[in-house]
Amino acid sequence: MNILFAAIEIIQKGNLPQIDSSKTTLDKLWGVFWVILGSVAVLMLVIAGTRYVFAGGDANRLTAAKNMIVYTVIGLVLAASAALIVKVVINMINR
Repeated sequence: MNILFAAIEIIQKGNLPQIDSSKTTLDKLWGVFWVILGSVAVLMLVIAGTRYVFAGGDANRLTAAKNMIVYTVIGLVLAASAALIVKVVINMINR
């Protein structure tokens, strides 16, 4: 709960990172999306790694942790691929 209050205090003080004002709103949202996606992926990898370490030799728990790692990486690759495809298509349209 203390973390929540600390986050609220930082927001109220205005000590948040600033985004370059020359970017469009869509670019800003796109950047926020990638920060959130990356943060969730790192969190999932940490959780999966912790589960792997504390599996205690149980084959089912080891397999579940490995799958969590694999699925997290696959999700990141798919998201990056989708973003790349969209950017390529937009660049082809704007020529």
